[in-house]
Formats: sequence, structure tokens, C-alpha cells
Amino acid sequence: LDDFRVSRQHLHHLILHMSSLSSLLDDPVFHRTLSLSVILLAPVVVLILLFLQPPTYGKLSTDNATKTAGVRLKFGPSLPAKWCWMIFESPNWIISALLFLRQSESLPWPNRLLLGWFVTHYIHRSILYPLKMPSNSKFPLGIMLMAAPYCIVNGYLQAQDLCQFRIYPQEHIMSLNFIVGTVVTLCGFGIAYHADSTLVQLKKSTGTYQIPHGGMFQFVSCPHFLGEILEWTGFCIASNGSLATLSFVIWTACNLIPRALSQHQWYHSKFPEEYKQLRRKAVIPLLL
Repeated sequence: LDDFRVSRQHLHHLILHMSSLSSLLDDPVFHRTLSLSVILLAPVVVLILLFLQPPTYGKLSTDNATKTAGVRLKFGPSLPAKWCWMIFESPNWIISALLFLRQSESLPWPNRLLLGWFVTHYIHRSILYPLKMPSNSKFPLGIMLMAAPYCIVNGYLQAQDLCQFRIYPQEHIMSLNFIVGTVVTLCGFGIAYHADSTLVQLKKSTGTYQIPHGGMFQFVSCPHFLGEILEWTGFCIASNGSLATLSFVIWTACNLIPRALSQHQWYHSKFPEEYKQLRRKAVIPLLL
């Protein structure tokens, strides 16, 4: 009987905790504060990536450790890249699906389309894209563990924004912001998809990192980063510049631009004469 009472108490506490969590997720102040926190943290990421230049993954990985400014930076053992991508990217679409399913009222089409694109992108990034990776590709455990929390936060920010905090009228589909944003989003996705496919096929065919050609590679070293920045900028425009989507764009740019500069430098050091003649920029054509 005592065990039964203890079990009931535990169940009661669990229900209270779940109710508190639900109230927190539905709190617009919490949502706004979390969005602002992402924006304020993004410059710190820029400083770390620019000045410490930690080894991340792919061509910038040096046995998961490098010596920068006298500090030995380590990111743990290397794991199969495809499984790491699946694990840390999946919270975006899983959380989105859960928040969508808990809605009692039907969402208008603008919200459905925006949320649907977000979910589609991350199903591609967490399932379809990793399956195309070379089987010998590795990914540091530490990087995966650092990326996963942001994907959890971002999944909540974008999905809850579209499921509860910003409900658009049906006519928003015909607005200039939605149309322009959709075009920019699709162009960005197309650029990133072509660049990612080119890099994957080049790595599979040569077994090593070589100079990619074709598409936006004629202008920049990292069109896959350019495409993703454009994609989420378009998403932000189509969402009328909500704080959640703005935090997404800023965080994406603050992560990808420093990495593009590092990869641009890597190409110049690996293929000095050949790459110099290509006159490519790092990520923004003609500018950066």
C-alpha cells in the first residue's frame, strides 16, 4: 500500500512538471527571451570561430584537435558522420511535429506552408543528406553535442512561432513578403543542394578533398553556406521578419560565414597557385 502511495505521488509530481513545462512553452515572454538570447549569443560564436579557429569537421578537422593560441582544443572521438548528422539535426523536425500535433485549432495555410518547409528542410538534412555521405566520413562527438542543443531550441522557436504566436491571415500567401521570401528560400535551397551534391560526389569519386567546380562554385568557395543563409533569409522575409526567424538567420550567418572564411583559407593553402587563379570569394560573390 505504501509503495502504491509513493507511486501515486511520483505520478502526481510528473504531471505537475509536465504541466509547468507546457505552460513555459506556451509563454510568449519565454519564447521572446529565448529568441533574444540566441541573437545575443551569436556574436560570441563569431569571435570563437574567427580567433580561435577550432577544428570542426570535414576539411577543417585535424584529428579533432589543433593548437591555437597555445591551447589544445579537443572535440572528442570521431564518429560516423551520417549518424551524427541524423542525431543532432533531427530535433528540428521532431519538435516541430510534436508542437503541430498538440494544436487544437487548424492552422491557416501560410503557417502550414512555412512550417512545412522548415520540417521538409530538416528531414532532408537529417535523413536524406546523411545517407548520401561517404561511408568513411567522420564527425567529432563534441561538435555533435554542441550542435544538438541549438537544434532543440531552434525547433521550438520556429515551430511554436508558427503554431501559436504568429498566426497569419489566409491572404498572407499573396503578400509581397511571402512571394519574395518564398523565391529567395527556394533559390537558396537550390544553391545549397547543388553545392552539397557536388561536394559529396567529388569526395566519393576521388576519396579526398579537391577543388569543386560548377554552379556557384565559380564565384565562391562555399556556395552551400551561401545557399543556406539565403534560404533562411527568405524564410524570415516570408514570415514578416519575426523575432524567431531573425534569430535563425543571425545564428546561421554567424556560424557559416566564419567557417566559409576558414574553408576559403584552407583551399588557398592546399592549392595555392591553382586556387589563386580562380579569384573566388569565400561566401558572398564579389564581396566576401
